[in-house]
Amino acid sequence: MPHYTRRRTLRAIGVGIAATVAGCIGGDSGDDTANGEDDGGPTVIEVGAGNGLEFSPEDTAVAVGDTVRWVWVSNTHTVTPAATPDGATWAGDPEINDEGHAYEHAFEVAGIYDYYCEPHRTQGMSGSVTVREE
Repeated sequence: MPHYTRRRTLRAIGVGIAATVAGCIGGDSGDDTANGEDDGGPTVIEVGAGNGLEFSPEDTAVAVGDTVRWVWVSNTHTVTPAATPDGATWAGDPEINDEGHAYEHAFEVAGIYDYYCEPHRTQGMSGSVTVREE
């Protein structure tokens, strides 16, 4: 059974609220790649964004069966799982990779997947994917 902390629970609630609000406001910009709705295309997360020590977006939500694509935009990063739901087999991409590398995974088990960058864990480089039943 995964360990649920207050931070993890609040993060999941916040992601859910943000996804709900985003779906209620905003018009059709024609570019929905940030939420994985571009003709079935994957949700894209930049690895090493901002100051080189961020996942962007840090937290994202997708439906069961959706694909997430991590794209390295700077060097020396990993996508290393910290916690996954029971029954999940996601192993991340724990090898150190550089700009231009990409990794995809289709999430089949609902729940919260927390991950981090191994070389930058102490600098707080972490993120999560909340996979929801639809």
